[in-house]
Parts: sequence; C-alpha cells; structure tokens
Amino acid sequence: MGPAMVVDAPTVPPRTDPASSAITLSAVGGGVDGLGFVLLAGLFTAHITGNTVKTGIDIAQLNLSRAFVDAFPIAMFVVGAFAGALLRDVMAHRVPRPRIPVLAVSAVLLVAFVGAGAVLQAGRAPPSGSLSFYLLAALATASMGVQNAAKPLFAGRPVRTFMTGTLTDCAEALASGATAHGAARRDRLRQAGLLFAVWFAYLAGGAVVGAAALHFGTIAAVLPACGVLAALALEWRGG
Repeated sequence: MGPAMVVDAPTVPPRTDPASSAITLSAVGGGVDGLGFVLLAGLFTAHITGNTVKTGIDIAQLNLSRAFVDAFPIAMFVVGAFAGALLRDVMAHRVPRPRIPVLAVSAVLLVAFVGAGAVLQAGRAPPSGSLSFYLLAALATASMGVQNAAKPLFAGRPVRTFMTGTLTDCAEALASGATAHGAARRDRLRQAGLLFAVWFAYLAGGAVVGAAALHFGTIAAVLPACGVLAALALEWRGG
C-alpha cells in the first residue's frame, strides 16, 4: 500500500470587520477615557493599565484610601468585561450578530452616566470618593469593559480600549514592510496605516470628549454614547 496522500486544508483568511466600526469604537474608548480623566479625578475608565500603576504607587505611599479609588475602576472594568463576554457567548447561539446586544448594553450604560450626572451632580464633576463619584465611575468603566467584550477584528487584531498592543503591531507591520517587496510590502504598510488610524481615532476621541467634558461636564458622555450607537448601526448594516 502506497503512502497516504495528504491534502492541505484550504486556508481561511482571518475575519476582518469594517474599518468604520473599529475606528468608531476606538474613538469611543479614547473619549470615555478622556471623560473619566477630566471628571473623575484623573481616573482612566478604559485604560486599566494606568489605574493599575496608580494603585501600585498609592500602596507604595501607604495612601490606602486613594488606592481604593484608583483600584475601583479596575474591578468595574472586569465586571463589565465579564458581563459583556457572557452576553456575547449566550447570544451567539441565538442571533446572527451577537455583538449588537453587547454594544447596546455599552450604550445604555453611557446614557445612564449622562442621566446620573445630571440628576446627582447637575452635570458637574463629582467630588472624589463621593457616592456619585463611584456611581459615575462604575457606569463609565463597566461600559468600556462591556465594549471590549465585543472585540471587532481589524487589521489582524481585536480592537480594544488600550493602545499599547495596537502601536506595537503597527511598528511590527512597518518593520515587516521595510524588508518586504511588492504586494507583500504594500499589504504590511497598509496594515500599519490602518492600525495607526485606530490609535489616532483614540487620540481624537480623547481630545474631543475631554474638551467637551471641561466645558459641559457629564453631558459630554452623550458624544461617546452616540459613537457606540453609530458602531451598533454599522454592525447591523454590515451583518
């Protein structure tokens, strides 16, 4: 009996979601981070690495009350990510586009932020450590945790609310493009450009929503809420 013939399985290209949706969600992440930093005593509502470092510094300075403030959004982010991932996995067996309900929950939490800020603080920044402070921090950070669970795929990687991996992949794509030739070079440079666009959207979101928060207070959360709704509409149209 001769050797068995090995047939290579067809290569399935990685799924890529629309650029408009990924860039919109990146801008939302930057916007909510800017919102939290301006209105919530320098908290990061989406960039949890920053809160982790701040908590460590608080502990080093034996400032345990501040450590609790800085660690609070870490816990809320994990809760939001857990709830979003659970919702995504449950809905994956029931609807063709499970990211839609996940993004809807993220938008609802941001709208609740606007409502709570208007009722409890008349749109102003809450005092650090107050009940309204923790409520607003919980709503904003949980919303970003939920959004991360949606994780659209774009330019070869999930779109998250943290940019270190995005910029690392951008630099690696540039390096790969510098040594490649022809179509391979164009593909790598295009990927680098797309990843840079995701990072720039995050920067722009932080700038725009941060400026709105400085001038208008908690009502500025309307902007990222509309961004999530726009991403939700893009997901619906592209599904």
